[in-house]
Amino acid sequence: LTVSQAARRERVIAAAMELGAEGGYDAVQMRDVATTAGVALGTIYRYFPGKEGLVNALYQRWKSALATAVLHGLDPAGPPAEVFDGIWRRLCAFVQQHPAAFAFIETHHHQTYLDDESRRISDALDGAMVLARGPKAAGAALTAGIEVTWRAPGARTSEFLHKVVNRLCL
Repeated sequence: LTVSQAARRERVIAAAMELGAEGGYDAVQMRDVATTAGVALGTIYRYFPGKEGLVNALYQRWKSALATAVLHGLDPAGPPAEVFDGIWRRLCAFVQQHPAAFAFIETHHHQTYLDDESRRISDALDGAMVLARGPKAAGAALTAGIEVTWRAPGARTSEFLHKVVNRLCL
């Protein structure tokens, strides 16, 4: 992409973020994204195959950023209390620095329109979060490369996590 094309693509992503954080997937109407981004409607389709592609690109960007913020430099072999504390401090810092991004990824977390790459990124983060369960479970999961989902049966993790994070971090 040229510099100007990359800038237009970024404006489209920012507009989708703004609209999606406020009202979820249904609020991301391509015409509104184009208007908010200051581009022609057809421009969006040069960079994304459609609404799902745009939402997935945004989800992947911010879910990857969250994973990096929470896990980079974390020592899974450390004392469990330190690992747990490190995860939550980093999560809170991310939420405080990027509240709209956190709201976006949590709003879209379990949706059927997420593609394989979005699910892979999400599952990898969830698997790494098994660290908070203790060093034996974490070590086994990470050593084997197993991606474990950190959810209670039937629970909506995003709703629970959003409430916890809002209470602890904001």
